[in-house]
Amino acid sequence: MFSPSVNQKFILCVLSGFVTGLAHHPLSLGFLAWISLIPFLYSIQSLLTYKRIISAGFLFGFSYSITQIFWLSMNIGTTPLIAKITMISASLYLTIFHILFGVIFFRIKKVSPWIGIWVIAIIWVAVEYLKSLGLLGFPWVVLGNTQWEYLYPIQLSEYTGVYGISFWVILINIGLFQLFKLREKKYLFITILIFALPFVFGKYLLSNLPPSTNKMNITLIQPNLHLSDKWGRGPIKNLNHIIETSKIFLTDSTELLIWPETAVTTFLRVDSKTEVLIRDFLQENSFDLLTGFPEIVKTKDEKKYYNSIGLLNNDGVIQSYQKIHPVPMAEHIPFSSVFPSLKKLNLGQANWDIGENYTLFNTNDITYSGVICYESTYPSLVRKFVEKGAEFIAVLVNDGWYETPPEPQQHASQSIFRAIENRRVVVRSANTGISMIIDSSGEILEETTLNEKVGISSTIHLFKELTFYSKYGDVFSWIMLIFTFGLLGIKLKRTEID
Repeated sequence: MFSPSVNQKFILCVLSGFVTGLAHHPLSLGFLAWISLIPFLYSIQSLLTYKRIISAGFLFGFSYSITQIFWLSMNIGTTPLIAKITMISASLYLTIFHILFGVIFFRIKKVSPWIGIWVIAIIWVAVEYLKSLGLLGFPWVVLGNTQWEYLYPIQLSEYTGVYGISFWVILINIGLFQLFKLREKKYLFITILIFALPFVFGKYLLSNLPPSTNKMNITLIQPNLHLSDKWGRGPIKNLNHIIETSKIFLTDSTELLIWPETAVTTFLRVDSKTEVLIRDFLQENSFDLLTGFPEIVKTKDEKKYYNSIGLLNNDGVIQSYQKIHPVPMAEHIPFSSVFPSLKKLNLGQANWDIGENYTLFNTNDITYSGVICYESTYPSLVRKFVEKGAEFIAVLVNDGWYETPPEPQQHASQSIFRAIENRRVVVRSANTGISMIIDSSGEILEETTLNEKVGISSTIHLFKELTFYSKYGDVFSWIMLIFTFGLLGIKLKRTEID
C-alpha cells in the first residue's frame, strides 16, 4: 500500500485547505466540504510529533483561509498594499486556530489513544466557536456556511446554530475517512446514516413550521452608489438619488421603507438640511424609514461617534441603534477604549465607538430589529434581538468596497442561517448588492443581482414563537467546548496516574 512521506502529507494538507476554501465560494461547490477534509484528517492522524502537527495545521489553515478570503485584497476602499497586507494578516490570524485544533487533537490522541477519531468533530466545533468570540471574532469562516444551498440539512440550525452544520460536515468526512482506511461495511452504513438523517429531519421541520402571526408590507432599496460617488459627490446629491430611486419602487401599501448602511452620509441629528429633506419626503407618505447613518451621541463628558441605524417618520428620527460589533481594524481599533493612544493609529480605517443596546424598532405595532452589515454573520448577536421580541430582522449592508464576487455572495448567504436559527424573515438591503428577502425556512424569496439600482416591495410574514436556538443560544457549541476541555482534563488525570 502507498505510504506518503511527511512532505507528501504536508502537500495533502495544502490541497485539503484549498478545496475546502473553494467550497465557500458562490460556485455551487458546497458538496466539496463533505470530502475535502479527508487528506487533512489522514495527515494529522499519521504525523507523530508536535512540530509536524503544527506544520500541518499551518499549511492547511493558511491555504484554507487565504482561498476563502482572498477577496480582502480586492478592497477598493484602501490602497492595494494595505488590502494585501490585510488579507495575509487575517489569514495568518485564522491559521492560529487550525494549529490549535491540530495540537489539541494530537495531545488527546497521544495520551489517550482509547479516544477515537470521531472526537475530531467535537474539537473542530469547539475551536471554530472560539474563533467567533471577542473583538477579533470572525464567524464569517465557519465551515457550516458552505452548506447554504442545501435547504434540508441546514434546518438543524434551528437547534444547533450554524456550528451544528459544521459538526455534520466533519462527521461525513470522518465517516468516509474510516471507510476508505478500514474498508469495513459498517462505516458505509454509518456514513450513509450521518449523511441522510439531517435531510430527513430537515424535511420534517420544514413541513411543521409554525404559522405566521402577522404580516407587513416593506420596500427595500438597493441604490447602487459607487464608493467614489457615495463619499465624493456630496450627501444631498446622494440622498436625492436614493429618494428618487425609492419613489420608483414604493407602493401604496408600503409600511416600512428600508435603505442600506450609511445610505445617509451625514450626522442626521446635527445636519438639519439632510434631516429636513428626509422629513419632507416622508411628509408626503405614511410609511416609516429605516436607514443607516453616522451618529453623534453627546454625553456630559464626551462625544461618541457611531455607525447607526435610525428609524424616521415625518417628525424626524424616532430612535436609533448603534452598531455593537464593528469590523475590527476597519471600523474600530480593538482595545482603543482601554488604550486611547491606539485611536491615533491611521491606516485609512474608521474608528467608530461600540454600541451597547440591543435596540428594537416599532412600526404599526410590529417590533423588529436592524443589524448592520458584518453583524449579520454573528448568530449570537442576531438571536439576542429575537429573544427580546424582534418579529423580523432587517440587515443593512454596504458591500460597495467589493465590486465583484465572491465577497458580496458569501456575505449574503450567511443571512440564510440567521433566518433558520430564529425562524424569522430576514430582509437585506445592500448598497450595491446583494439584497434579499429570506423567509423563515431559509428560502430566498427575492434576490437582486450585484451592481444594479433596484428595489423590492413585498409582503413579509411575521413570527413570534422562539426557536430552541433563540431561547438558549449556542448551547450545542458550549457542549462541544466543555467536552473538549473535559477530554483534556481526562488526559491530564490519566497522565498523573501513569
